[in-house]
Amino acid sequence: MKTCSACGHVQNDGNFCGKCGGKLESHAGEQTAAAVQTEQPIQQNSEQLEKIKEQSKMYLGYFVRQLKSPSGQSDMRNSLISIGLYILLTVVAVYTLIKNLLSNSYFGYMGPSFFQILIYATIFFVLLIVISAAAVFITSMLFSENLKFTEVITKFGGYYVIPIVLTAFGIILSLIKSYTIAGMSIYLGLIIAFGLIPVFVMIRQLSLKSKGIDSFYAYLFYLVINVIFGIIIGLFIADSAIGEIIDTFN
Repeated sequence: MKTCSACGHVQNDGNFCGKCGGKLESHAGEQTAAAVQTEQPIQQNSEQLEKIKEQSKMYLGYFVRQLKSPSGQSDMRNSLISIGLYILLTVVAVYTLIKNLLSNSYFGYMGPSFFQILIYATIFFVLLIVISAAAVFITSMLFSENLKFTEVITKFGGYYVIPIVLTAFGIILSLIKSYTIAGMSIYLGLIIAFGLIPVFVMIRQLSLKSKGIDSFYAYLFYLVINVIFGIIIGLFIADSAIGEIIDTFN
């Protein structure tokens, strides 16, 4: 389509206006620009999708590698993905167990929603990880090689493939109504994630390098730091959102 620059008349072809004889201007450039603007969001979405696929493949390879050798080299990004994935799976597992168990009651399921459990559990788990990482960080700074806080988190996340597998297994068992074994699998994942992994990282760090002080005292210091932080956070949680879930069940 072409438009007359003088009177605005529109016609399909020709160089001059059939109405007033003025010069015609083509819309081809505008159509091309519009087409380019339309294609840009589609191209951006496609690129983002490809990045997600590539990242998923990379993480899957990392997951299999860490499953074969949990003490192998890890990195911050994949460690955070593992920690986040574990928290999400644990929330799904706990919600599935609670809903299936309470749905058989006379009044049906009247417990917390999925998003309530997600918010509260995420806050609680992140606090536990921060406490454990801070204890390892302080202990290593005083008794062993100085570690950055991010390095401690990276070491934690490298071992989270095991709790992820156990929790995913617990979800599958919940779906087939094998609640006892499912609960045991989920509980074992929690023990490994928030109990054994921090202790193992601390012991491994002390065994690699020590500043001359017996590692037994370093380990005792680590336990004291954990207890102090745990009491402080526990008192805080007792008066916060976690209490709302308990009130909901009551």
